[in-house]
Amino acid sequence: MKILITNDDGVYASGIFEIAKVLSKDHHVTVIAPDRQKSACAHSITMHKPLIIHEVSLKGLDNCDCYTLNGTPADCVKIAVESGMFEKPDIVISGINQGANLGTDVFYSGTVGGALEGCMHSVRSFALSVTSHYTRYLDQAAAVFNKLLFLDYSSIPKSTAININIPDIPAAEIKGIKIVRQGQAIYSDPIIKREHPSGYDYFWLGGKLQHEIQEGVDIGTVFEGYIVIMPMKCDVTDYDQISALKEIADKVLL
Repeated sequence: MKILITNDDGVYASGIFEIAKVLSKDHHVTVIAPDRQKSACAHSITMHKPLIIHEVSLKGLDNCDCYTLNGTPADCVKIAVESGMFEKPDIVISGINQGANLGTDVFYSGTVGGALEGCMHSVRSFALSVTSHYTRYLDQAAAVFNKLLFLDYSSIPKSTAININIPDIPAAEIKGIKIVRQGQAIYSDPIIKREHPSGYDYFWLGGKLQHEIQEGVDIGTVFEGYIVIMPMKCDVTDYDQISALKEIADKVLL
């Protein structure tokens, strides 16, 4: 099977190494990933500067074709599929991201953006994340992801991305798998204001993710020790509101 791997942490990140190492044992793996940190770039693409691709050698990934690109995860997938340099992959994998992609944070996530770009090209696509930025069990997570990637997804359209988050605990302690819906990402102290030595104010965006346990919702469930899988698609139309908007628009006299 031909597998394309990208991420938003950069080509030298540990997560991309661990999943590529596992998958390259049985599949043809091509890595195309940003040449630097691109977290929170969402589904953005590069429009106003040239994209430059370089082949690189990643220690321990001798069975993989590896490239860097001075762009976003979505750029990486577009180059892989549309440039003519590569065969179209059978699967797109974005990750493993070190840090969860849950709730409304998925709209900011470059990891999710890379997977959704794969869906736009009708390729089965996955966003893979673990719940810690300082992952202790990344190798075990990669082995678990390897099992999940090759389940029978034939009933799921390729326009749907599979967003998978694994808790950062030993694989033996994972309680099971839950299929979930998107929750609301709420942070304590989301904006930190500080004063620069030169006298002006500056801000750090961040904060600590709060997770209330709710049945069937991604955020709380993963922190209870479950793998959570959430289907996503590029169509964000709120179909329930189309009729209401038509009624509003019908009252406008042009």
